Amino acid sequence: MEIKEYYSITLYNERRRAIFHSEDEYDNFEEAQREGYVLLRNHPKADLYSVERFFAVEDV
Repeated sequence: MEIKEYYSITLYNERRRAIFHSEDEYDNFEEAQREGYVLLRNHPKADLYSVERFFAVEDV
């Protein structure tokens, strides 16, 4: 078994309520950060975004 690190993106409105959570998983932080910025610019109600790190155990 191997522990893998992944990232996901959540967009928030001006009241800091989550309005979108990505279904995609990103392998590195820089990629997730770039995609989060693009999603933020393209979503009319989004005010900020966060990148969350999580771990998954995978069979090798």
